[in-house]
Amino acid sequence: MRYDRINRRHFLQGVGAGLVLPFLPSLAPRAARAQMAFPKFFVAIGTPHGNVPIEDWAPIEAPGQTEMQLYAGSASEGRNHTLRYGTLANMTRSNVHAYNPSGTPELTRVLGHFLNPHLDKCSVISGLDVLFYTGHHRAVNLGNFRDLDDQEIASNCILPSMPTIDRVIARSPSFYAAGDPFTVRSIHFDTDGRRISSDGPVGSVSPTPNTGQARARAAQIFDAVFGTGWSGGGSSETDPRLGVIDRVLDDYNRVMNSPYGDGARISGSDRARLDEFVSGLRDTETKIGNQSFSCDSVSRPDLAYNLYVNGERHADEAVDWAVYMGVIKSAFQCGLTRVATIGADALPDDFTGNWHTEIAHRGNPSIANDYTIRSHRFAAQAIFTTLIEQLDVSIDGESATTYLDQAIVVWNHESGQQTHFSVGIPTLVAGSAGGYLRTGRFLDYRNLSNDGIWNGFRTDLAHWDRPGIPYNRWLYTMLRAMGIPDSEYKVGPLAGMQGYGDPYVRNNRRNDHFPYSSDLIADMGREIPEMLA
Repeated sequence: MRYDRINRRHFLQGVGAGLVLPFLPSLAPRAARAQMAFPKFFVAIGTPHGNVPIEDWAPIEAPGQTEMQLYAGSASEGRNHTLRYGTLANMTRSNVHAYNPSGTPELTRVLGHFLNPHLDKCSVISGLDVLFYTGHHRAVNLGNFRDLDDQEIASNCILPSMPTIDRVIARSPSFYAAGDPFTVRSIHFDTDGRRISSDGPVGSVSPTPNTGQARARAAQIFDAVFGTGWSGGGSSETDPRLGVIDRVLDDYNRVMNSPYGDGARISGSDRARLDEFVSGLRDTETKIGNQSFSCDSVSRPDLAYNLYVNGERHADEAVDWAVYMGVIKSAFQCGLTRVATIGADALPDDFTGNWHTEIAHRGNPSIANDYTIRSHRFAAQAIFTTLIEQLDVSIDGESATTYLDQAIVVWNHESGQQTHFSVGIPTLVAGSAGGYLRTGRFLDYRNLSNDGIWNGFRTDLAHWDRPGIPYNRWLYTMLRAMGIPDSEYKVGPLAGMQGYGDPYVRNNRRNDHFPYSSDLIADMGREIPEMLA
């Protein structure tokens, strides 16, 4: 976050003929710097459908996984439920395919080798379930379980249409404290109506901030956050901290070099003490001069960067996505907002047919797998990885803590491996929310001893369809990681809500199994302890 460099930091000051050294974070002991409180950030990315075979998305078959029992008891009652987990960095393996012909080790065909440098700050999660059939939806990933195309399904729900958690976070007085210098509470943009942020009721959502454009270009999003009168872009204004240091050095030179007055009276030990201090001061001056970011250097993107050009190839789209992600990064660095959501539509590359019918529902099975993997791999690289690389820079130019360390960046699909079915929603996370979450692991919550889940359209994938744990718990865990207390949103009709999201459960017996045990359902309102640091 960009703190006000005059009012919010401690500086060296020259006072009369002496030298005064107030507290300076960059010169404090490392333990003191580690205790500095930095803000948190939240970004959610959503992509449509799903339809990715789980073994192409998550490293479910990687060796060396550890098992831990979650629920004991009868498999027929949804118990005998075991978690599998492992270290992501140990799960990459040679993977030769059309998008990786060299066979460079990677997690899966979707989570390619471009993610490898960041695995220690990521988590891959399988087995997060919405506990009822959803059909097509848009905002379930962030908590509005009634935002379904099929309102007959939505009528089964118990709670009213709810705001998605990004809206809860953005409105929270715990997240944006009084006096926080944000200009907008959140950024939201989507491509062709793939919205994942919603206040409810169903169907009502607008970009936040409102850019005035249905298909906002990167420059228009920039204007909505920075203002149309933004004057940054190559300013050569001297950092005010350097001016303060110059004044202190002037005092130092006067004291040390004058043959009269203070210079004549100073003792040898005091000279040594001042020399030691100035040596540290020079280091500080160098650090400030080497800081790579200043809001004065932020420029408005060219209007040419536009995600809404029909027929663009992935190579061209990647350039646009990098610029859009750069706007989010700059807004975070300048303290203008700390929440962003991105709804990406299908990313078809050179496909020109009907994606929903021919690919998501496999009307053209001969090409469906290729385009499905290609589009999700592109999202993993051009959107998710591009963003976390941009955020993985020092939050104040001095400490090892980065914006990514203080963030949750989450990407998941509309559906699991079968379109329409929100069972095992693939979820990729980066950042620890300031150390709240544990990172660097694969977590597979599917109950492999239970085949009581309903099947979808692809019988070839049914052997991987196994019930997991409530998605409500993941939503609640993210809220807690962002520091949002229950009291801010569990009010009115939501007062007794368990976790976050509608608690409706479709738990029909199938193959002599109930998919979800009573113990698992009772835990819907708890954080997921295995994800906590």
